[in-house]
Amino acid sequence: MINLRYTTISLSVVILALLSNACAFIVEDEPEHYDGHIYFWPDSNNYEFDECRSDSPYDYCGKKPNKSGQDYSWKPNCSSESCQTVGVMAHYQLAEDLGPRATLWIEAYNNPDFAGAAQSTLRISSFDATFPHSTSREEMFLEPGEYYFRAYLSNRPDQALPPALQGMDPVGDAYGIFGAISQPERVLIKPYDMAPMVHIHINRLFEDPNGQIDYNGKMRLNISMPEEAMIEQNRRLVIQLHDNANIDQLAAKQFIMESKEFLIIGQQGKAQFLSPSIDLGRYYLFVFLDSDGNGYYDTGELAYFYNRNGEPWTLSIEEKTTKTLAVPLDFFPILP
Repeated sequence: MINLRYTTISLSVVILALLSNACAFIVEDEPEHYDGHIYFWPDSNNYEFDECRSDSPYDYCGKKPNKSGQDYSWKPNCSSESCQTVGVMAHYQLAEDLGPRATLWIEAYNNPDFAGAAQSTLRISSFDATFPHSTSREEMFLEPGEYYFRAYLSNRPDQALPPALQGMDPVGDAYGIFGAISQPERVLIKPYDMAPMVHIHINRLFEDPNGQIDYNGKMRLNISMPEEAMIEQNRRLVIQLHDNANIDQLAAKQFIMESKEFLIIGQQGKAQFLSPSIDLGRYYLFVFLDSDGNGYYDTGELAYFYNRNGEPWTLSIEEKTTKTLAVPLDFFPILP
């Protein structure tokens, strides 16, 4: 819940003398930055709130104690006790490297077309977009109602609003919607009720139509783990493309995906990986979950080697084509 952001008060100091027990209550002096208002931050234990800069378009600013270097800014659509705290997580699912200090916006709209202004916005600076992974649980503050959520990731920190969806957009921006792009899902937030956790998948990259045409191919991997697998957070899934079947040699291409992508409620044990542009050719695909964090495959780790009828097989990356494969990880994979 959120209290009133500020309440105007007079600056008079009142001393109540209680002669019967000689007690007194004193209002302390206002801090040096006091501007005639008392500020009340949102009711949250996840952030340390502070005042925004005077030229900031946001209402609240702050940090997370365990997230050094990241700044958070909020623009909610409410300032009363009826406001609800909504948990949100953004999942960056593209392998394109947008840099270690990208800016992430999470927005809530009151219509499925995302027309007009956002009802509530959360801006997170210095999001690491060098590989697919997720935010931790973040919070937004909204009045009860119906909302549609989206997230926008950019390596341009001054890009305050996402570009229009019509046509193609500049290289380096990623955009995601809660639900499918064609059918956004409605999120109902009720008064004084536990709001549902919102998961937003940033899985679509827009490119400049005036830029160089990419004739290379891509691959989409539908990765699954066995039901008995214990999935730990803060582990990395390593995706390698080799020129030959020797997995001990240096891979021609390597991509990284965080294990917590397999812990999303409703799809535990499953995740999808979409690669960036890959040079045309034939590759041996090897995928493993690096359980001990040493960067190498060890016997007993979940893994998969692309094969056909138990024989190592090459994956063909073809011009302007996305190759889709099922990747069932196993504790006892078929290896060359």
